[in-house]
Amino acid sequence: MSLKGLCSQHVLEVEKRTTTRGVAAGQIKVWAKVKTIRGFVQPRAGGEPRLAQKGGQQVTTVVYFAADPGVKPDTHRLVYVNGAGARRPLVVVGLSETCEQDRLWVADCVEREDVN
Repeated sequence: MSLKGLCSQHVLEVEKRTTTRGVAAGQIKVWAKVKTIRGFVQPRAGGEPRLAQKGGQQVTTVVYFAADPGVKPDTHRLVYVNGAGARRPLVVVGLSETCEQDRLWVADCVEREDVN
């Protein structure tokens, strides 16, 4: 299978953290859907812990892309529905380009539902 084929196995929704006004004029942080993209989701197994470059959070999942996914750490999350139908919100905590010519992008993610 080609790298492009591998990196398009899973459908992911990209969501961005935004702030809206609450009922009592307060501000509420929410996730808003931006777009749908394809990637390859790989949960991290045990062994050597991998910490995010920023904030030192434990990386639980790595997502691979064949092109720049247009996401920013601590601003976007990827929502993946696995084969069992479970919804997995993956907050992007790191993003790197690992090959020449923008052919492989890697997003380090932490599985987390909250918006803070």
